[in-house]
Amino acid sequence: MKAAFVTSVGKVEIRDISRPEPGKGQVLIRVRNAGICGSDLHLFLGTHAFRVPPAILGHEMAGEIAALGEGVEGWQLGEYVTVEPQLSCGTCAMCRQGRPNLCEKISVPGTPGWYGTFAEYFVAPVSCLYRMEKSLPFASAVLIEPFAVAVHALRNAKPGPEDCCVILGAGTIGLLCLVA
Repeated sequence: MKAAFVTSVGKVEIRDISRPEPGKGQVLIRVRNAGICGSDLHLFLGTHAFRVPPAILGHEMAGEIAALGEGVEGWQLGEYVTVEPQLSCGTCAMCRQGRPNLCEKISVPGTPGWYGTFAEYFVAPVSCLYRMEKSLPFASAVLIEPFAVAVHALRNAKPGPEDCCVILGAGTIGLLCLVA
């Protein structure tokens, strides 16, 4: 399969690599669309906090289940899915405080042990999967994860109907905050 690797700072190559196989509790997803996030740009520029070359870009994705790993139940081949692109440990101080996004041992696509989504296929644990309606275009569905970030920000801010808000930045997340 083909995958887009940041091979060094400022350099991307399309490489042929072996198609991954889902392990226990995982599914193989045929990636139909993948979004470009600011964190992908940080990886490309060499400024990301923990994603470093060589790495496959991408974590915002939409696709369909192509294979089921051992023990996977409740999911079917061909189902349309997206993922929450992070695995938290569940035991560190941040996880125990209900803040798994700040997990001290967080794992995200594009780090050792978990390919990014700029590939023809992507393996994800079922704990990260979310079903999509088949009527939702894949090109729109890649915005589910960044929209979830915007909704999370809004829930944390808790603005009331009479409150005035300022959104700093008109990038994807800023515009999705406006929509939310």
